[in-house]
Amino acid sequence: MRPEPGAQATEPVEDQAAAAPEAAAPQIVTEAERAPRESARPRARPATPPRTAETAPRPAPETPAQPPRPEAPRPAGDPVAEAIAAELARQQAAAPAAPAGPPLSGAEREGLRLAVQECWNVGALSSEAMRTTVTLALSMNPDGTPRAESIRMIGNKQWRDIEMTFNPESMRIR
Repeated sequence: MRPEPGAQATEPVEDQAAAAPEAAAPQIVTEAERAPRESARPRARPATPPRTAETAPRPAPETPAQPPRPEAPRPAGDPVAEAIAAELARQQAAAPAAPAGPPLSGAEREGLRLAVQECWNVGALSSEAMRTTVTLALSMNPDGTPRAESIRMIGNKQWRDIEMTFNPESMRIR
């Protein structure tokens, strides 16, 4: 086909897509393709000071300040009065502070054990801790409470001094 003589020749126009500006580098290089030339050296650990064994300070030897002096002879007193005073002192030291009442009944012992068991959590103990037995000694106030606690109790004379043995193995629910 021939172009018509009156028509103007037009040049074909190419569609130009929006292009991104050229990158600065002629090649795309990712970190995975190229290894670093040098690797960073780890920092050196600080030098540990040399350990020395510590010895316990030795106590100073005890030297008597002065030699003991012999006691001056006492004038002879009334031997009967001295014997009576010595016997009274011995009896007062041996006498109990308060009369011990009758022993706890089985129901009272069980009630005390249950009251303490409510405060004893053995659920999260290790097997080694479960083998631990603790003996607790405490004194009671005249109002029926332990001296350092606020638990109310009903008798005092027979409950004044209490000693309990805690064995967690018997308290665990299996």
